[in-house]
Order: sequence, then C-alpha cells, then structure tokens
Amino acid sequence: MPRLKRRRPIRGNYPRTANDVIDPPMIFKPEAANVVAEFARSKPWRGDQITKRHTLHNALSKAYGVNPTMQFGFGMGSFYDPKKRLIMLATTSVITQLHEFAHALNGSDEEYAVRWSLNMFRNHFPLSFSRLTFKGHLAIKPMGKPLKK
Repeated sequence: MPRLKRRRPIRGNYPRTANDVIDPPMIFKPEAANVVAEFARSKPWRGDQITKRHTLHNALSKAYGVNPTMQFGFGMGSFYDPKKRLIMLATTSVITQLHEFAHALNGSDEEYAVRWSLNMFRNHFPLSFSRLTFKGHLAIKPMGKPLKK
C-alpha cells in the first residue's frame, strides 16, 4: 500500500511577536492602499462576504499586476501555492487574506507577509486592530458578545 505524503509543518522566518513587524511608516503602493480603503468602506463583515473578498482580491491583483487565483476551502487551512499561483483561504479573515496575498507578491518570506498584512490591516481597520490580542505574531480576534436569553 503506498504511503501518503504528509505535509511538513511550516517553518519559516515568522516574527516572534507582532511588535517586531508593526511599522508605522510602512509605505504601500497607493493603488493597493486605495483598494483596501474602499474595501474597508464596504463593511466587509456585512452582507456577502465571499463576493467582497473576491472583489478585494481582484482589485489588489490589478493594483500589483499579479494574477494569482483565490479559492475558499473551508476546513483545509489557508495557504499560498506558488506552483499553482493559488491562494486557498479557509476563513473569511481579512488579515489571513492579506497575508496570503503578500505571499503571492513576495514568495515564502513569512516576516514580509506578516509585516505587510498586519500593517495594511492596521492602517485601514484601526478600531478592529485595536481590539486584537496577539499570541506571538498571530492576531486573535476577541470573542463575540454572549447571546441574550
């Protein structure tokens, strides 16, 4: 019986903490910053989130002149496959989408992807960013309010 290949755990140059990559003067391509600003104004957590994520993806791709494809595969984990030029998202997390898009721009450099995604998110979603807590470099969103009985 053939053995299944196991995906090796990802070991990259992840920053130890988010503070290691929060970079207030970080400059983004103006077209990309405008795209994310427009996305923020669209209230991305309301309405059809999947369509809004695809709109963001297509606009960022155009702004940077790249053409990765993006799919949602809930339960599969989020990653960028450079051979297929495929961004696979397991969640509608904006930070995750920005992180994986950063890989499409700059390859497997984890520090760059974390720096680019966290700073872009912080610039355009300052209130949401202020509510995050961090475990190392990972952003953890706060638990929702309990349901009323």
